[in-house]
Amino acid sequence: MKAGSRQNARNFHGTEMAEIGSKLQPAFAKSLFDRVDAHSRILMDMALLDKMRAALTAGQNPIPLGDLMGFHAISIEPGTAIIEMSAGPQHHNPMGTVHGGVCCTLADTAMGIAHATLLEDGETSTALEIKINFIRPVWKDTLTARGRAVKHGRTISMMECDVVDAKDRLVARASGTFMTLRGEQAQGR
Repeated sequence: MKAGSRQNARNFHGTEMAEIGSKLQPAFAKSLFDRVDAHSRILMDMALLDKMRAALTAGQNPIPLGDLMGFHAISIEPGTAIIEMSAGPQHHNPMGTVHGGVCCTLADTAMGIAHATLLEDGETSTALEIKINFIRPVWKDTLTARGRAVKHGRTISMMECDVVDAKDRLVARASGTFMTLRGEQAQGR
């Protein structure tokens, strides 16, 4: 990691959090961002897989967005990630079923974390594209997203994710193309 990159990451992180925080209830935002910031300072130099495992071991959610949307990591291993949420009325679209964007975010998170577990120090990643097929509607259920690497390349990787309900029935299937970023491209992400 280059000298000063920690500070740049904190500044970027703080700017992003300030924008999000202005849209949340002040007390909730402060506790969430304090937790995320403390998490960031402690885990700054660890490999991403180690960071996420340490958070899980400490009983913390390694996914800041998960606190907002109500999902959490169940398992994070090299090339795989299992993310779970209790979907309910707070996740509904105007027609009364769980919004497709919620399932897509859940799948994107599982695939993104599965990809991130394969990265080396100093590397980050970004999704280039995501495709999802919705198989069945959900009203209220536990949803589990199982993200996995199909092909991990030096720069481009192909990921897949199945989202299932509590009865292990397929709710949605997603695929995504992720790009590994290095050097200056990876800084502040």
